[in-house]
Amino acid sequence: MASDADAFDRVGNDAFPLPMPGLFADLSTGAGCIAPPDAFVQSSGYLRLRILEGWRGSLDELREKAIVSLFRETPGANQTSLAERLDRFRTRCLSLGIECPCDMEELLRRR
Repeated sequence: MASDADAFDRVGNDAFPLPMPGLFADLSTGAGCIAPPDAFVQSSGYLRLRILEGWRGSLDELREKAIVSLFRETPGANQTSLAERLDRFRTRCLSLGIECPCDMEELLRRR
């Protein structure tokens, strides 16, 4: 994951951490949601989209790292060919209700 300094470099010098009410995570069930406050919802569409695009990029990066971790945590991940491990992993993702990236092999090379 990018450091705070790296993240701030992407958004500019005026960026500051938000005490964001409306960001929820249940660490026991793995559920999460976002319900932004009225101030965000009432901002211009352009501003909301810019902010959401920035968040989405950061969330995509976090998701990639998590999906690679899940792949490496899959039982027998180091005992078979890559093709077999990917097939096993896709089956695991399906059973967990997790969308498995089509480019998983490329993702593993990058991470």
